[in-house]
Amino acid sequence: MYEDFAAFFCRVAIALVFCVSSLGKLRDMANFQRTIVSFQLIPPFFANSLSWMLVLGEITVIVMMVWGQAGLFLGFGLALVLLSIFLFALSVVVIRKQKVTCNCFGKATHHVSVYDLVRNSLLITCALAGLLLADNTTMELSLTSMLLLGAMATLFVIVTTSLRDILITLIRPLPTLIEKEGAH
Repeated sequence: MYEDFAAFFCRVAIALVFCVSSLGKLRDMANFQRTIVSFQLIPPFFANSLSWMLVLGEITVIVMMVWGQAGLFLGFGLALVLLSIFLFALSVVVIRKQKVTCNCFGKATHHVSVYDLVRNSLLITCALAGLLLADNTTMELSLTSMLLLGAMATLFVIVTTSLRDILITLIRPLPTLIEKEGAH
Protein backbone atom coordinates (compact mmCIF):
# COMPACT_ATOMS: atom_id res chain seq x y z
CA MET A 1 0.00 0.00 0.00
CA TYR A 2 2.79 2.46 0.88
CA GLU A 3 4.41 1.63 -2.44
CA ASP A 4 1.23 2.82 -4.17
CA PHE A 5 1.39 6.13 -2.29
CA ALA A 6 5.07 6.66 -3.11
CA ALA A 7 4.63 5.69 -6.77
CA PHE A 8 1.66 8.03 -7.22
CA PHE A 9 3.56 10.88 -5.51
CA CYS A 10 6.54 10.35 -7.86
CA ARG A 11 4.24 10.08 -10.87
CA VAL A 12 2.53 13.42 -10.15
CA ALA A 13 5.80 15.17 -9.21
CA ILE A 14 7.61 14.07 -12.38
CA ALA A 15 4.62 14.94 -14.57
CA LEU A 16 4.40 18.43 -13.02
CA VAL A 17 8.13 19.11 -13.28
CA PHE A 18 8.22 18.17 -16.95
CA CYS A 19 5.00 20.06 -17.63
CA VAL A 20 6.42 23.28 -16.17
CA SER A 21 9.77 22.66 -17.85
CA SER A 22 8.43 21.94 -21.33
CA LEU A 23 5.95 24.82 -21.24
CA GLY A 24 8.69 27.21 -20.15
CA LYS A 25 10.90 26.08 -23.01
CA LEU A 26 8.10 26.10 -25.61
CA ARG A 27 7.22 29.70 -24.71
CA ASP A 28 10.64 30.77 -25.99
CA MET A 29 12.41 28.03 -27.94
CA ALA A 30 14.93 30.51 -29.34
CA ASN A 31 16.03 31.34 -25.78
CA PHE A 32 16.31 27.65 -24.93
CA GLN A 33 18.41 27.08 -28.06
CA ARG A 34 20.71 29.97 -27.07
CA THR A 35 21.04 28.37 -23.63
CA ILE A 36 22.12 25.08 -25.19
CA VAL A 37 24.74 26.91 -27.26
CA SER A 38 25.96 28.86 -24.21
CA PHE A 39 26.68 25.60 -22.34
CA GLN A 40 29.34 24.89 -25.01
CA LEU A 41 28.81 21.13 -24.94
CA ILE A 42 27.76 20.57 -28.54
CA PRO A 43 28.42 22.31 -31.87
CA PRO A 44 25.98 25.25 -32.25
CA PHE A 45 24.39 23.81 -35.40
CA PHE A 46 22.94 20.92 -33.29
CA ALA A 47 21.19 23.28 -30.84
CA ASN A 48 17.93 23.51 -32.80
CA SER A 49 17.55 19.74 -33.20
CA LEU A 50 18.63 19.00 -29.63
CA SER A 51 16.27 21.58 -28.15
CA TRP A 52 13.29 20.01 -29.93
CA MET A 53 14.39 16.48 -29.02
CA LEU A 54 14.63 17.44 -25.33
CA VAL A 55 11.23 19.15 -25.30
CA LEU A 56 9.62 16.22 -27.13
CA GLY A 57 11.23 13.90 -24.59
CA GLU A 58 9.77 15.96 -21.75
CA ILE A 59 6.31 15.87 -23.35
CA THR A 60 6.65 12.10 -23.78
CA VAL A 61 7.35 11.77 -20.05
CA ILE A 62 4.17 13.75 -19.30
CA VAL A 63 2.11 11.52 -21.62
CA MET A 64 3.53 8.37 -20.00
CA MET A 65 2.79 9.66 -16.49
CA VAL A 66 -0.80 10.50 -17.49
CA TRP A 67 -1.26 7.26 -19.43
CA GLY A 68 -0.52 5.33 -16.29
CA GLN A 69 0.42 1.80 -15.45
CA ALA A 70 1.47 0.62 -18.89
CA GLY A 71 3.62 3.69 -19.53
CA LEU A 72 5.01 4.36 -16.07
CA PHE A 73 8.15 2.25 -16.36
CA LEU A 74 9.09 3.83 -19.69
CA GLY A 75 8.09 7.30 -18.50
CA PHE A 76 10.15 7.14 -15.32
CA GLY A 77 13.04 5.65 -17.29
CA LEU A 78 12.95 8.47 -19.83
CA ALA A 79 12.64 11.04 -17.03
CA LEU A 80 15.71 9.54 -15.39
CA VAL A 81 17.67 9.73 -18.65
CA LEU A 82 16.64 13.35 -19.33
CA LEU A 83 17.32 14.49 -15.76
CA SER A 84 20.72 12.79 -15.85
CA ILE A 85 21.59 14.55 -19.12
CA PHE A 86 20.53 17.86 -17.59
CA LEU A 87 22.53 17.16 -14.41
CA PHE A 88 25.62 16.34 -16.49
CA ALA A 89 25.29 19.56 -18.51
CA LEU A 90 24.71 21.66 -15.40
CA SER A 91 27.66 20.01 -13.64
CA VAL A 92 30.01 20.81 -16.52
CA VAL A 93 28.89 24.46 -16.44
CA VAL A 94 29.46 24.66 -12.67
CA ILE A 95 32.87 22.96 -12.90
CA ARG A 96 33.92 25.32 -15.72
CA LYS A 97 32.60 28.27 -13.67
CA GLN A 98 30.69 29.53 -16.69
CA LYS A 99 28.34 32.45 -16.09
CA VAL A 100 25.30 31.21 -18.01
CA THR A 101 21.65 30.92 -17.11
CA CYS A 102 19.89 27.57 -16.92
CA ASN A 103 16.51 28.50 -18.38
CA CYS A 104 15.39 25.01 -17.30
CA PHE A 105 11.85 26.20 -16.60
CA GLY A 106 11.75 29.14 -18.98
CA LYS A 107 13.66 32.41 -19.00
CA ALA A 108 15.82 32.80 -15.90
CA THR A 109 18.13 35.51 -14.60
CA HIS A 110 20.38 33.60 -12.19
CA HIS A 111 23.48 31.73 -13.28
CA VAL A 112 23.76 27.96 -13.06
CA SER A 113 24.96 27.01 -9.60
CA VAL A 114 25.20 24.20 -7.08
CA TYR A 115 21.53 24.84 -6.26
CA ASP A 116 20.60 23.60 -9.75
CA LEU A 117 22.65 20.45 -9.19
CA VAL A 118 20.87 19.78 -5.89
CA ARG A 119 17.48 20.38 -7.53
CA ASN A 120 18.21 17.93 -10.34
CA SER A 121 19.61 15.37 -7.89
CA LEU A 122 16.35 15.51 -5.91
CA LEU A 123 14.34 15.09 -9.11
CA ILE A 124 16.54 12.16 -10.18
CA THR A 125 15.89 10.54 -6.81
CA CYS A 126 12.15 10.98 -7.35
CA ALA A 127 12.32 9.51 -10.87
CA LEU A 128 14.46 6.61 -9.67
CA ALA A 129 12.02 5.85 -6.84
CA GLY A 130 9.16 5.95 -9.34
CA LEU A 131 11.04 3.65 -11.71
CA LEU A 132 11.74 1.13 -8.93
CA LEU A 133 8.09 1.17 -7.84
CA ALA A 134 6.43 1.36 -11.27
CA ASP A 135 5.92 -2.36 -11.77
CA ASN A 136 5.14 -3.23 -8.14
CA THR A 137 2.07 -1.10 -7.55
CA THR A 138 -1.63 -1.55 -8.10
CA MET A 139 -2.39 2.18 -8.14
CA GLU A 140 -5.72 1.52 -6.49
CA LEU A 141 -5.95 4.66 -4.38
CA SER A 142 -8.96 6.51 -3.07
CA LEU A 143 -9.79 9.93 -4.47
CA THR A 144 -8.86 11.49 -1.12
CA SER A 145 -5.46 9.80 -1.17
CA MET A 146 -4.84 10.92 -4.75
CA LEU A 147 -5.78 14.52 -3.94
CA LEU A 148 -3.58 14.59 -0.85
CA LEU A 149 -0.64 12.98 -2.65
CA GLY A 150 -1.16 15.34 -5.60
CA ALA A 151 -1.02 18.33 -3.25
CA MET A 152 2.13 16.97 -1.59
CA ALA A 153 3.77 16.36 -4.97
CA THR A 154 2.85 19.88 -6.09
CA LEU A 155 4.44 21.32 -2.95
CA PHE A 156 7.53 19.18 -3.55
CA VAL A 157 7.82 20.52 -7.11
CA ILE A 158 7.36 24.13 -5.97
CA VAL A 159 9.99 23.79 -3.24
CA THR A 160 12.41 21.85 -5.46
CA THR A 161 12.18 24.24 -8.41
CA SER A 162 12.44 27.25 -6.08
CA LEU A 163 15.22 25.73 -3.98
CA ARG A 164 17.78 28.38 -4.88
CA ASP A 165 15.55 31.26 -3.82
CA ILE A 166 14.39 29.50 -0.65
CA LEU A 167 17.91 28.63 0.50
CA ILE A 168 19.33 32.06 -0.31
CA THR A 169 16.49 33.65 1.67
CA LEU A 170 17.11 31.36 4.64
CA ILE A 171 20.88 31.81 4.54
CA ARG A 172 20.74 35.60 4.17
CA PRO A 173 21.52 37.20 7.55
CA LEU A 174 18.46 38.71 9.12
CA PRO A 175 18.67 41.93 11.13
CA THR A 176 18.40 41.21 14.81
CA LEU A 177 15.59 42.57 16.92
CA ILE A 178 18.09 44.70 18.86
CA GLU A 179 19.31 46.40 15.70
CA LYS A 180 15.73 47.18 14.73
CA GLU A 181 14.93 48.60 18.15
CA GLY A 182 18.13 50.66 18.16
CA ALA A 183 17.06 52.36 14.91
CA HIS A 184 13.98 53.87 16.56
